Amino acid sequence: MFAHARQPATSRKKKTFGQPACKKLADSYHAVSSERSTVDPLDKVRSQACRDACRSAYFSVEKVYQAEDFFQELDKRITGGQIADLTAFTGGVKISWNKRFTATAGLAKCKRGLYPSATIELSDKLLDDRERLLNTVAHEFCHVANILISGDLRSHGTGFREWAKKCEVAFNDLGIKVTREHNYSPKFEYIWTCTNKKCGEEVGYHSKRLDPKQDDCRHCGGLLVQTNPVARVLKTRRDWDT
Repeated sequence: MFAHARQPATSRKKKTFGQPACKKLADSYHAVSSERSTVDPLDKVRSQACRDACRSAYFSVEKVYQAEDFFQELDKRITGGQIADLTAFTGGVKISWNKRFTATAGLAKCKRGLYPSATIELSDKLLDDRERLLNTVAHEFCHVANILISGDLRSHGTGFREWAKKCEVAFNDLGIKVTREHNYSPKFEYIWTCTNKKCGEEVGYHSKRLDPKQDDCRHCGGLLVQTNPVARVLKTRRDWDT
């Protein structure tokens, strides 16, 4: 039997798109590009909220070191290190942070005697910026200096005001203002606003403990909407393809 002669191999032509296919591809490309170019109006709000959250998280760690360093600088420049010398045997002035302080920004406790000691508690929720932090540390420093050095046990008497004036003069470049009371209002991380235009009440918490589906406005009973941070609207499964 004779073998059939093989046919010469023909060069394969590259597959090209016809006019309908090209038009369909172009339409789909323009649809995708236009969809990507559409900017969500809430993106700027979300990005700003993200930057604020990062800045707040950084300061929550940094303020621990700033409080200790600034107290040491106050003691060095105003008293010449007398407070550090008096409390050296008991470990120096101890600064701690209290998350339950929502009405007062700071509290100083001092003990006189053979081995003086001093402790300062600062509010973790109220001291959320540098200005509040420095002014509060200076305020509590005046209490410690007034008790351990001046021997004045009065809370905000003449001795306290004299130490406050020394702090303001020595740190005038930082804008230190030592007042008698801390008039700070807490800055809540989560805020809900009433949608009733006649009310507009804002409800704030440090945690996401409020559910708008179950909780209403305490004043008018209106609907509450989360305004800080702006809640992300999630699509249902049916809306994913749209």
